[in-house]
Amino acid sequence: MDNQLSVKPQKPDNTKKLLRDVLVFQGKLALDGIRDIILSPVAMIAAIYGAITHPNNPSVYFQSLMQFGRKTDDFINLFEHRNHSETQSDAPKSDDYVEQLEEVLNKQIDKENAFFKRKPKNKNAQNERPDSNDESGPKE
Repeated sequence: MDNQLSVKPQKPDNTKKLLRDVLVFQGKLALDGIRDIILSPVAMIAAIYGAITHPNNPSVYFQSLMQFGRKTDDFINLFEHRNHSETQSDAPKSDDYVEQLEEVLNKQIDKENAFFKRKPKNKNAQNERPDSNDESGPKE
């Protein structure tokens, strides 16, 4: 019966990529949520203000807000449905900032790994072991 899902062990690189993707998605969800919280009352204010100040075109401010919302959707790219080639502007996207952050973090990790992998100045220090008959140890 092949109807069951088969779970194959993932390679470490696939697991790291999954973890990265989940963290990026969570960050984008947070950014999207903050935007929604801000735009909700602003949309009401824009609609009311437009109706009061522009009776002939009451949606003028609301439509501007909608255009801004589409731009922020493109920036956040929550579900990665837009590639860089599909966007018309050269404006930075959230994915660009994620890549820059990854580069900085990878450089820092590489520096720390290089620091810990340095060889000791005294090559014999690596091979020296404390003598089991050392007089400074506990005596029975």
